[in-house]
Amino acid sequence: MTPLVSNGVPTRKGEFPYIVNILAPNIVDPKQQTEYCTGAIVNEHYIITLAQCSSRPFETYQVVAGEHNLTASEGTEQVRNVSQVIVHPEHM
Repeated sequence: MTPLVSNGVPTRKGEFPYIVNILAPNIVDPKQQTEYCTGAIVNEHYIITLAQCSSRPFETYQVVAGEHNLTASEGTEQVRNVSQVIVHPEHM
């Protein structure tokens, strides 16, 4: 497997608990979710991410916290559906 980050170092499980994966439907198979963007937990209700990560209908997104190994379920993952996307007015 080719590393996605050059000169990066592996993280320890739980090292960055505030980082989440944002999933969206796969373009080839919309029934499958795929990693789309990353975000950071602000509080129990909000995730912050890049404006370009909000280009699809919000109902299609899911947020996954507690993920470490993308190829295996480790039992620490928490998946939530997105109920709203708020885009900063300067990026509309």
